[in-house]
Amino acid sequence: MKLGILAFGVLGLVAAFLPIGDRGTLFSAANDQDGKAELIILIAGFAVPIVVALLAWTRPPMAVWQPAAALGAFALVAVKFHIWSYLPDVVSLPLALKLFYGAQVGGVVSSAVEIARPPAEA
Repeated sequence: MKLGILAFGVLGLVAAFLPIGDRGTLFSAANDQDGKAELIILIAGFAVPIVVALLAWTRPPMAVWQPAAALGAFALVAVKFHIWSYLPDVVSLPLALKLFYGAQVGGVVSSAVEIARPPAEA
């Protein structure tokens, strides 16, 4: 699951820089709205899981706080960007948004599974 946390963190950051039609990117939209708070949440929400997964890989075993930090970061982005409001129309969303929201859901699930996993299997 370390790989899942890392992969979904990278996917989320990559998706933030993909174009969303004529509206630019999520990164530029977050930079324009609400000051810098959304931009910081966007970057930190995917950078924290990347750092945590790399830390767990270089210094195993994964500590309990690491997937909890990743879960918190993924969940923060999901709540801040109102993922529930886009779920009914997920099929019609641009590819960048599908990847962005998929990274959030996948990151939350993989982090939660890593938390629930017994320490012997980690």
